[in-house]
Amino acid sequence: MAPHAGANAQKLILGATVLAADFGFRSAVNSGDVATIRSALQNNGERIGATVTALLDTNLAVRAVGERQDEQKLSATLQRMAGPLSRNPQGSQFALVDGFPYQFVQVPMKAPMLVGWVVMGFPINQKLVDDMRALSDMHLARVSNRAGESLRIVLSTLSPQALVALQTSAGEIAQLPVNGDILMARYFQLDSGGADNIRTVLLRSLNEVTAPFRQAEVALAWITALGVILFGIGSVFAARRVTTPLRSLVSATHRLSMGRYDVPMDPAHARRHDEIGGLAKAFDTMRVNIGNQQAEIRKLAYWDRLTGLPNRARFREALQREIDSQGAVSDMGRGSIAVAMLDIDRFKHVNDALGYDFGDRSWVAVARRLTRENLRDLDMPARPDRVILHDATSREIALPAAALLTFSRAGARGSWGP
Repeated sequence: MAPHAGANAQKLILGATVLAADFGFRSAVNSGDVATIRSALQNNGERIGATVTALLDTNLAVRAVGERQDEQKLSATLQRMAGPLSRNPQGSQFALVDGFPYQFVQVPMKAPMLVGWVVMGFPINQKLVDDMRALSDMHLARVSNRAGESLRIVLSTLSPQALVALQTSAGEIAQLPVNGDILMARYFQLDSGGADNIRTVLLRSLNEVTAPFRQAEVALAWITALGVILFGIGSVFAARRVTTPLRSLVSATHRLSMGRYDVPMDPAHARRHDEIGGLAKAFDTMRVNIGNQQAEIRKLAYWDRLTGLPNRARFREALQREIDSQGAVSDMGRGSIAVAMLDIDRFKHVNDALGYDFGDRSWVAVARRLTRENLRDLDMPARPDRVILHDATSREIALPAAALLTFSRAGARGSWGP
């Protein structure tokens, strides 16, 4: 409010100074041409928006007022303000004219000595108050009361309910409750020379002040909720990214516990470059190594290392399995198995005479001849001296023995080999 009033005072002072320096106006004042003086006052006031214009003499008495202005009505107000304004030519004062507030300025007119004073008054109307409301985002009320009079609200931007509440308030108040809202009030006394008690009341809605904070709270609540949702989604995604390969590792552990070493890990887990990927690669490497070790253990447990044929334990398991399966087939009226027991004559003599290394080579030769020349695909030779034959005739059963007999005779003549 104060900056706006100061700017308006400067505008009035500039307009009054221009009029005081006008040569034609000076000539009319020197010649006492009242009609020209009133016309000049009126025209110059209209150009700058001043509705009260006057010329005072050196004794601060009203000499003339602008055309269409009531000198008798303005005389008392002008003379009351003339003294304070003459002592502060760059200032301004407020006064009530017909119950409405005006802002007055006064500048000296010299030629070159002081010949009078030019006074101009600018009305504080509703448009000005509305403009100030738009600029400050606050409600304004211009109140006044002369001595012995009740409070009067001259201008305001308040709603009818707030206006009634302010009118009925006693004295200056700090808060004004209106329709569930609270208007914070602050009073400013305007310089009116002590005759008119003119005050400006600035009021600000507490709801309007706190509205941005409430909006910020709502926005913060939405942001928090969105953050929680995103955090939940991210947590689920991260948990799945971690738990899915872990579940795969658990399944692989169960497979390993059941002896299934041929099922590799999911390649998608092994391609990852994080800790899970490293764990998957290490686990798959362990699977391969354990599988190889188990294969080697099974080979040592069930296969003869010298001849590569199944050993006695493997033979017993295979024979029992064949008996069980052939028994079921026999119930249907078909199927038979036979076990051929073989031996090499004078084999101890071979070991004693030619050495154990030569004896081992003899068994290797026997194994090759049995598997390569005399047995069918379904037949199973075993180390050291037995063969399982499927659906074999008496002649076919004799073939392995004949092969060993031929080998034995050849060995007796010193012709060893497969």
